[in-house]
Amino acid sequence: MNRKARCILGVIFGMLAGLAYGGVSLWINTVFLPGIPLYSPPPGRLASLILEMLAGGALGFLAAWPEEFLLGVLISSVTGTLISSLISFLAAAGSLDNILSASAVLFFTFLPRIFFFLPVVLLVRWVVSKWEQETLYNAYSVRKRLRSVLFLVIISLAVGIFALYPSQDRTSVKNLNEMILVGRQASNPTKLPQPLQRVSGFLENSAAPYSLQILNDPTAIPVAQSASGYDQNQIAIEVLFSNGFRFGCIYTSANEQPNCVDY
Repeated sequence: MNRKARCILGVIFGMLAGLAYGGVSLWINTVFLPGIPLYSPPPGRLASLILEMLAGGALGFLAAWPEEFLLGVLISSVTGTLISSLISFLAAAGSLDNILSASAVLFFTFLPRIFFFLPVVLLVRWVVSKWEQETLYNAYSVRKRLRSVLFLVIISLAVGIFALYPSQDRTSVKNLNEMILVGRQASNPTKLPQPLQRVSGFLENSAAPYSLQILNDPTAIPVAQSASGYDQNQIAIEVLFSNGFRFGCIYTSANEQPNCVDY
């Protein structure tokens, strides 16, 4: 099989892996949290799925380009890691403090990201090699080819499952969403759930559509915590309203009621 045919297969299988991974990772939390308006960053889930497919096709192309199996896997994995790390860095960076924080996170997560890309890229190149071998030895078998593709899809689906929020995070999201719905029915600030009484402007702005997102950095929400609070497993949830109003809440394992603040 020549390089052109190998790269075409790499693109096809890479896009298939991107479709399987993106289909799970982008929607799995909406399945486990039905009825809750989870935040979807631009350009939206459907457009993100298309981008996942295109990215998968590009990585599949890079994996299939060299004749050497391991070289292709290495080039593709490192490229995917560099691009995803750069996107995460640009999204997190803003002020000087954010840039320093994002740089530290980037430094400590670069190698783990490689091991995230490695299994899928390795599998894409393996499927390409399997098809190449069958073509080379005239051992064409529909069953074997479909079996290898099915294995690729299953692994890609399994990797996408890691995007599911942990159980404690899902419980906190449900709790906050219920609190918002109750707060919307309040006639005055004293009738609000206690955590929402500290959120200035909630009654005036909460009628607008909203969405919830879990933040990776709890310090992004300016809530005063006790010294012991920083040692707990903190869950930071930001609530974004379509009218521009927003607030955030910090949940800890030691405190059932969150600390909330507008900012």
